[in-house]
Amino acid sequence: MTRTSLLFVVASVVACTATNPERERPASEANVAAAPVEAPPAPEPAPVEAPPVAAPAPTPAPTPAPTPEAAPPEEPTPEPAPGDATGSTGEAPATDSDGGSTGEPSGTPSPAALVAVAITATDHTATWRDVATLPTATKGGFFPFATGILAGADPTFYSTDAGGALVPVEVDAPPGPVSGHWPDEAWCFHRQSMNDRAVTTRVRLLRLRSGRRWVPQELDGEQWRFSEDVGPTRKSWRVGYLAKVRYSLVRVASNGLEDPNLDYRGDLRDIAESKAGDLFTLSSDGDAYVQIACADRACVDAHATPLPTGGWEWVASIPRQKHSLSLTLREPEIDRLTHLLHYETGGWKLEALADGERLVALWPTRDGGLWAQTRGALYHRDPAGAWRKVGLPAGVEPTGPVFAAMTSDMSELWLIGVRGGAQVVLATPAKAQEPG
Repeated sequence: MTRTSLLFVVASVVACTATNPERERPASEANVAAAPVEAPPAPEPAPVEAPPVAAPAPTPAPTPAPTPEAAPPEEPTPEPAPGDATGSTGEAPATDSDGGSTGEPSGTPSPAALVAVAITATDHTATWRDVATLPTATKGGFFPFATGILAGADPTFYSTDAGGALVPVEVDAPPGPVSGHWPDEAWCFHRQSMNDRAVTTRVRLLRLRSGRRWVPQELDGEQWRFSEDVGPTRKSWRVGYLAKVRYSLVRVASNGLEDPNLDYRGDLRDIAESKAGDLFTLSSDGDAYVQIACADRACVDAHATPLPTGGWEWVASIPRQKHSLSLTLREPEIDRLTHLLHYETGGWKLEALADGERLVALWPTRDGGLWAQTRGALYHRDPAGAWRKVGLPAGVEPTGPVFAAMTSDMSELWLIGVRGGAQVVLATPAKAQEPG
């Protein structure tokens, strides 16, 4: 090999082992640089004409939904209060140690005080039918249940059988005032003296079982409670019983319903509940107020309705249909029992009998009316609010403080009394406004 050829080979080897600039480039640049040159594009083929597109079919008109049949008329549902009774507004109500509202206003205008309307009743002659003549004189008259028949005194009692006939029954004498529906939801409030120097009393609730026995129920975990620890107690017309134990409202035999969480003005004096579960309170901060259930102060200020001046108490309570409620009021200082308080369509209404009367018991009717008994007379209020003074049967002297009762199906009002020396029970249609 010539010297010239050798030098050429050495130069070629050196050139091949030198740094390759393509390896220093990013891969993308290297690929682009190494990509072959594209051939000129081929001429575009002639466009092929697409078949004509059919016009879209018109959208059919929607078929109107069938109009539902009109539901039968029902009792109007009262307008709910702002903020429910469980505190769902998210703010804790301002309360005092008793659970009621503090005295600080919220700026909401308060409702006007209720004004009692005098009851003007038209005289009404009822048609009475004989139900039974009892073999022996029955003391005590009827027990004041909202519905259901129980008459007599220990040891002789009468009630109705499956066919509606009045028959003797074996039942333990209730040890205190009764309320509810006989016999399925019958309750008794028992107060007992401890016979000690402090004159301590204790109380408990009992419920009728098996149509005969009065069985104690627990009041917030205990059967007996000292009377000073128990506030208002009231039959709930929804289910079970309501009671205030110390500073808490509790339910008894309520089938798992939660205890109420309510706000009200001042101190709680009483509580009631409709068949639909509407809650109502009577409270006092010097004046007396009635209101629907509230969970905050704004609701209390908007709905706490003052009663006329006086220290009012609730006495008898009855449900009327699903949402309405009626109660008798008592003024303890003068022991006057002439006023009736209703919560019904339109809100609260207050009515008063003449001062010579004294309300004893109330009963509901199926159509939303009610019956009321005074010491010596019967009154009927129809669903429109019209009152009738119903004449007692001729020649019958009523028996017992409560001489009337409403049947379980609310079809008739019964009366017990003495006629011609015999103990008799008579009945008249519950809807007194209808022709006999």
